[in-house]
Amino acid sequence: MLSHAGHTLHGEGRNRDIKQRLNETIQNIATKIVNDMPKTIRIMAAIALMTLGLTGCNDSDDGPTNVSRKMDARQGEVVKIGHGTDAATDGTWTLTASPDSQHSMVSADDGTAWLLPVSAGTYEVRYTAGDYTETVTVDVAARPDLSPYIAHVVDVQPAPGQFTNIAPAWNEGDSHSRVIADAEERLAGKAQGSDVSLGGFGGYIVLAFDHTIANVDGERDFRIMGNSFYSDVVEKLDGYMTGNSEPGIVKVAYDRNGNGKPDADEWYEIAGSEHNNPKTVKDYTLTYYRPATEQNDANYHPGKDFITIKNYIRWTDNQGGEGYMQKNSFHTQTYYPGWAKETLVLSGTRLPDNAVDTNGNGTYFTRYCYEWGYADSMPNDHPGSAIDISWAVDTQGKPVKLIGADFVLIQSGIHQDCGWIGETSTEVCGAVDLHLQEKQKP
Repeated sequence: MLSHAGHTLHGEGRNRDIKQRLNETIQNIATKIVNDMPKTIRIMAAIALMTLGLTGCNDSDDGPTNVSRKMDARQGEVVKIGHGTDAATDGTWTLTASPDSQHSMVSADDGTAWLLPVSAGTYEVRYTAGDYTETVTVDVAARPDLSPYIAHVVDVQPAPGQFTNIAPAWNEGDSHSRVIADAEERLAGKAQGSDVSLGGFGGYIVLAFDHTIANVDGERDFRIMGNSFYSDVVEKLDGYMTGNSEPGIVKVAYDRNGNGKPDADEWYEIAGSEHNNPKTVKDYTLTYYRPATEQNDANYHPGKDFITIKNYIRWTDNQGGEGYMQKNSFHTQTYYPGWAKETLVLSGTRLPDNAVDTNGNGTYFTRYCYEWGYADSMPNDHPGSAIDISWAVDTQGKPVKLIGADFVLIQSGIHQDCGWIGETSTEVCGAVDLHLQEKQKP
């Protein structure tokens, strides 16, 4: 009797071993098929295949349940991980092993987790809910082709300004798409490209990368290159460093639908150092009107004040304000975007004016350098020019937890005139994923 019972237990154990090995074989085959699929289909299929290999992996039919499985992923791509139990969705995900600290992971209330690996290698993620434990080993393949720099310019719409129609270039007959292409030629694939000027308040550019920039905990994630520099005359005003600073608002978006376009994806503003400044105006709207003439004023005196047309481009705003952008003698082309309609309406967050007439006679202006969270505000080699994705907030100003960013929008954030120097206009000279750039260092 005991011999028969012992034989039965031995047979059940052997059957469990066979069943487990069979499930592992099926899972490995299925994983290989999934890896050959396009990204969006691969994510959906991976979720459908999660249950493979679960049966027979339990330590026993009673008591704690321990499940393990494997997934494949690629460097710089978000992998969605779901658990294999219906018993509980209030468990927690924990990253228990990784090649280094360069990664991002977030989880949702439904028990789903997203992992974004910056490095290739093996990651281990664990889901725990009561007496249920599921361990997922994620093998991340390297992608040597990834670039830390801008891959594409999705859109560019400068506001009127003294460099508009020059950088990026527009010539009579050019379409908007040609202007976008010129901006991409200036910026894509470069650590420091040629300037793209966004003009006065509201002008913007949308950048895309060939991967998702990871929101790594405790680190700044990307840098936008501008042409800001410190003043050699006035070091500080009201506690701010001064110089040629033309701050631009930064927004980020994550490609949730995986179609490679910032279409249905929500934009989140980076809450920089002036976000809660009482002089910062949220939801500011400025309307520009195509100028009636490009002819110099009759009272223009060359070499005196350098202003050729005082009442040049008319503007109105949603705060009851109105006025004109002036034209100076240094740039003779039209300042109004050549491809734009008769009126151009631009909206966003307006930062406080930062220009100071230092000598009081309008011949020397210095501009505050807002400390962090903006483009073209701090010099490129200053830590304040680097952006942390964790500073992102929603339209209500509440912090959001993003796995990373696929798209970056930069918008001129100041509406002010600096006499013969012209409008304050954000310049973009490039952008870099700081985590991936670090990986490429020898």
